[in-house]
Amino acid sequence: MNIVDRRPVHVYILVVVNVAKAQENGLEGNCYLFSTHGFHGADLPITTVRKGNKIVWRVMPIDADSSVRITSFGGPAVPGMVKPAPIGGTEHTMWSSLVTQAGHDVPYEVALTFDGDPREHSYTCRLTTDEPRSEGSAIG
Repeated sequence: MNIVDRRPVHVYILVVVNVAKAQENGLEGNCYLFSTHGFHGADLPITTVRKGNKIVWRVMPIDADSSVRITSFGGPAVPGMVKPAPIGGTEHTMWSSLVTQAGHDVPYEVALTFDGDPREHSYTCRLTTDEPRSEGSAIG
């Protein structure tokens, strides 16, 4: 019997920001992560992916009168597991990357700017792959 793997090839991650509150109090408790797999919370959210998946990140404000952009990615997952790059024509609201290496509970940071203010605010998230660990082949 052949088993068909029905897990998605693309994993979509949506970062939603309460810009007004984040400008006053920072991102903690004012930034939320959703993905193809569901809601992941606000505090150190984790998304499960597979090596070879394409991740597409999108950021948007809760308030339609505000704006938010992704300016960069960093942390241990970058560039080892993923190498995010902006998607052209999206004004840095969408980025994508292939998952190039397995990892377990590996943090990464998404740097955001709000309403044209050049100051960056970092939101820490985590990636994990569902492949079994093997010596020397995974991060984390």
